[in-house]
Amino acid sequence: MEYLTRDATEFKKLSVLFPLMKNNENAVIAGGVFKDLFLERSFRDIDLFFCNQKDFLNKIEDLKVKSDLKIIYKNNNAVGYFDLISKWKIDFVQKQFGSPKEILDSFDFSVSKFCLFKDQYGMKVMFHYCFFEDLTNKNLKFDPEVVNPISLISRAIKYSSYGFNLSKSDFLYLTSLINTLEPELFRNLSMQNFYSYQY
Repeated sequence: MEYLTRDATEFKKLSVLFPLMKNNENAVIAGGVFKDLFLERSFRDIDLFFCNQKDFLNKIEDLKVKSDLKIIYKNNNAVGYFDLISKWKIDFVQKQFGSPKEILDSFDFSVSKFCLFKDQYGMKVMFHYCFFEDLTNKNLKFDPEVVNPISLISRAIKYSSYGFNLSKSDFLYLTSLINTLEPELFRNLSMQNFYSYQY
């Protein structure tokens, strides 16, 4: 996967996240928050990822004495907090660890492949080379190596509510992948678990 890396200060719309990054130097902010910032929309939450489990656990331990953060949930995927000052929902993710590139590789669409992190030279961003083009044109592009087509098409339905769409050829490709699956895999699929269904 081809990514571009730039100095984060080149992107003024990201400056709102810089204080959060300075307080979480070992973290990587990644995901949908960047889509919303560049489209000048309000964002739902901010996802922070970590290089390894040790960094994650150390951060969660540090947060126990932070009076401005209120824990709102905890599960196997993340620990969620509400920041009483910024009014942001911040998710500290534990379902995956890795470098900025490894984290972006795990995301599905090019318009979600953007992250902010800190290295020895300062704050940097890394993003898919089609990120801005696809964001502008509201295109949903995904890697051809699809692990879970059911999950991907459900995510495409979610993104369609934001105005993003698959090309006709990509939609047909996904449906052809689903047609190759054994019917038994769909036994527990329902509208209630469609968006989180794993087989």
